[in-house]
Amino acid sequence: MKRLTPNDLAEAAALLGRGEVVGIPTDTVYGIGCRLESTDGVARLFALKDRPGDVALPVLVASVEMAVELVGEVAPSQRALLTRWWPGAVTFVVPCEPELAARVGSTTASIGLRCPDDALTRSLLSEVGPMAVTSANLHGAPPATSADELLDAFAQTSGIAAVLDGGPRAGASSTVVSLDEAGRLTVLRDGPIDRRDLEASIEEISRG
Repeated sequence: MKRLTPNDLAEAAALLGRGEVVGIPTDTVYGIGCRLESTDGVARLFALKDRPGDVALPVLVASVEMAVELVGEVAPSQRALLTRWWPGAVTFVVPCEPELAARVGSTTASIGLRCPDDALTRSLLSEVGPMAVTSANLHGAPPATSADELLDAFAQTSGIAAVLDGGPRAGASSTVVSLDEAGRLTVLRDGPIDRRDLEASIEEISRG
């Protein structure tokens, strides 16, 4: 596995463009990912993590606009909430076409989307488009918070072309919430973004 620096962003993008799996930093932890369109890459992610096939992979996007382009037009309340909290450490599970959901292992017509608060990662996403990702660890183990930890975790594993070293990360996985078309929010996993702050922003949006 090759270690890349931020100056090697174009090389990381080229590897992803060829369907490779690459380790990347986010604003919370390190992940391994591939272009969403790469069927082989997505299958490799499940195999690398020994992840059950029905535990859906989240998708990273560079912006709200990229998310909307991916899933289709979203309700105004959904878009307002995405705009309020992105970039940031919150993953929104939103409705989508079943074909798109199935591509990342979702058994429901929904997909988890996140726009990370990290300029390097968003620059990469702007180059390659949406990425299917998973935290950089074997399934059930703590996620890697540095390129070194990622390299150690997968030292005996082939299938990851490179890791883009963006320095150490905070280590707290994102808050995950389900967001329906009416703007109703259900917290699926607690994280850095407090559910009370999310609920307060929904109330502000509903008041206009």
